[in-house]
Amino acid sequence: MPLPTLTDWQQTADGLHKMARILGGLRLLRLPHDPNYLEFSTRVLPYGLSTAVLPGGAEIIADFEHVALEIRQPDGKSAIIPADGHSQKSLFEAALAELQSTELAGVLAPAADTSLVAGFMNALTPEQRQALSGHQPVDDPNPLHIDAGQASDYAAALWGVYTGVAIFRSRLGGLMTPMGVWVGHFDLSFLYFPGAKADEYLPHLNFGFSPPSTGIADSYLYAYAYPMPTDAAKIPLPAPAYWHTEGWIGVVVRYAEIARAEQPALYVSALCEAIFKALRPLLG
Repeated sequence: MPLPTLTDWQQTADGLHKMARILGGLRLLRLPHDPNYLEFSTRVLPYGLSTAVLPGGAEIIADFEHVALEIRQPDGKSAIIPADGHSQKSLFEAALAELQSTELAGVLAPAADTSLVAGFMNALTPEQRQALSGHQPVDDPNPLHIDAGQASDYAAALWGVYTGVAIFRSRLGGLMTPMGVWVGHFDLSFLYFPGAKADEYLPHLNFGFSPPSTGIADSYLYAYAYPMPTDAAKIPLPAPAYWHTEGWIGVVVRYAEIARAEQPALYVSALCEAIFKALRPLLG
C-alpha cells in the first residue's frame, strides 16, 4: 500500500522537530554519554518518537498522530500534553512539571529564573550544555505551528521507511549503531562499520531518511560513506537513486519515489541493499 505524500510541510516539520528536541534534551540529561552520541537518538514508533524508558522508569513520547507529548510515569500512569497553543519552551515546561517529582526528582537545579526549563539547563554539565547548543535549543518561545494531518502523514511515512531500512539492516553482519531519529537534524539514521570498532570517526556507511534540507526540496532516503572519495559520484547507482553533490556528497532517493511503491518497505529494503553493494567497496 503506497505511503502518504509529503508536500509543503516544512512548517509542520519544524514544529515536530522542536518536539523531538525535547525528547533529546531529556535523554541528554538522564543518559551517560555515548561515543557515537546515541543520547541524541530517539526510538521510532508507528505514531511518533520515544525517549525509550529512562533510568527513573519514565518514558516520554512525541505522538505525531495526536500532536501531543505523552508522559508515561514509572507507576504506569500517563499524562497527555497537546502541543496546540504551546511554544517549544512552554511545552517543555509542562513536560518537566509532570516529571519533576518522578523521573527528575532531585535532578533539576535551582535557577534565578524560576522556570523548570531554567532548572533543566542548570542541571546540565558544561559539556552537555555545549552539546545541546550544537543540536538546537529546547527553549524556543515562538508558537508551534503543526498541521495535524501533515503530522500524521509524516508518522506513517517515517514508519514505512523505518520498516524498510530495518529489514535491510537485519540482513547485515558486523557492527552497527541502533537506528533512530536524531534530534540534531531530525533524520532517521544508523551507521554500519566494517571493522572491529564502532566509532563514527572510523570508516563507515550511513543510511538514513531526512526531511527536506538545503538543495533537496523533497524528503529523501540517503546514504554515504565516510571517508567519501571526491570522485565517488562516478559510481553507478540503482535507479531512482542519484548522486547529490551540493554541499555534501552522497546517494539520494526522493521520498516521492518511495511513497508511490505498492510495497514501500520492501522497495526501501531492496534499494538499500543495492546502494550498499555500490558503496561498500569504498570502505576497503
